[in-house]
Amino acid sequence: MATVKITLTSLTALLPYLLTFKKIIREIIKTVVEIWAENSQTEATRISAFLVLRRLVVIADPSIRENLLRSTYQGLIKGSRTTTIHNISGINLMKNSSVELWGLVDPSVAYTSGFTFIRQLAIHLRAALKNNANDSYKTIYNWQYVHSLDFWSRVLSTHCESLREATLGAESPLRPSTSTSSSTTSTERTRMQSFITNKRLMLSLADAGGRMMYSLKDLAELAGSTSRIYTLISTLHRVHASAYHHSPSNPVLEPFTLADVQGTVAPGFDGVRLESVPIVAPALWPQGGNELIEELSFTVRPGEHLLITGPNGVGKSAVARIVAGLWPTYRGLVSRPRTTGTDGVMFLPQRVYLSTGTLRDQVIYPHTPKST
Repeated sequence: MATVKITLTSLTALLPYLLTFKKIIREIIKTVVEIWAENSQTEATRISAFLVLRRLVVIADPSIRENLLRSTYQGLIKGSRTTTIHNISGINLMKNSSVELWGLVDPSVAYTSGFTFIRQLAIHLRAALKNNANDSYKTIYNWQYVHSLDFWSRVLSTHCESLREATLGAESPLRPSTSTSSSTTSTERTRMQSFITNKRLMLSLADAGGRMMYSLKDLAELAGSTSRIYTLISTLHRVHASAYHHSPSNPVLEPFTLADVQGTVAPGFDGVRLESVPIVAPALWPQGGNELIEELSFTVRPGEHLLITGPNGVGKSAVARIVAGLWPTYRGLVSRPRTTGTDGVMFLPQRVYLSTGTLRDQVIYPHTPKST
């Protein structure tokens, strides 16, 4: 960063000797504007780049000045594409420095360049209002358009200020018209009022559009949550009423559906035993479950140990879910102790789950202080 700043400072003194080389001057303007508009540069470096541009505006001919104004405006638009709390100060620095440049050039050059860019903004606004496409608002609903409106408001409010014009003894050349008649002045004042009003309306429109986009996201999340809750409630009602039956349109029953549970769970066994039990991940009715293991048989008695290993998705946790009764036993026999906890079988989750409350609430869970 320090090297760039020193280079820019040295370049300022060389500019008068380079004015005759138009191609080199254009490359200098392009490079310096990129440094000036780069948010990653330090504020001191960007100010040094601005001083180079300011020096060129003062000593260069009208053609170079017009090219410089166009490049700085394009650099401002490019640098404001993404606006955050971290780079807003840099964007304001570009706006204020560009406003100063617009007041240093010839009135004819400044008026012509400003009129062209403001006319482009008006064309985009009119096209967005007339176009009925869903994404037509994107041409004006962005940070670049908002910063452009704010920049031209600063240019006009700075160089067309009444006190400034009174000090200079004449109207600013940047005004749309230099006529001094009362009707023309009234028309200009009306246009300026309309411009300020429309600017505020556009800012309000941008804010409303942002709120609408966030609302669409919230509505999508609400619709997804509602769908999951409805599926859960309807499934629980169906389980409670055992309402699993053949569909008239599809009389063939798929295997391993919730209507195809034929296995047996026998509590009271001293240990854990599975006899020809298929390990099946259940699915929503009326779809059939996903068979992970065709038949599984093993016996674990008190004092014995069994470790099940394998990659993800082969059914290691599914065996514990079937033994615990969370998943149905579609075929075969599952024998397990009658009780859970002390003198029975205990199931530990893969993750630690703690209830909301104090340490006492964790220890006596699922009981509460009132019940104890």
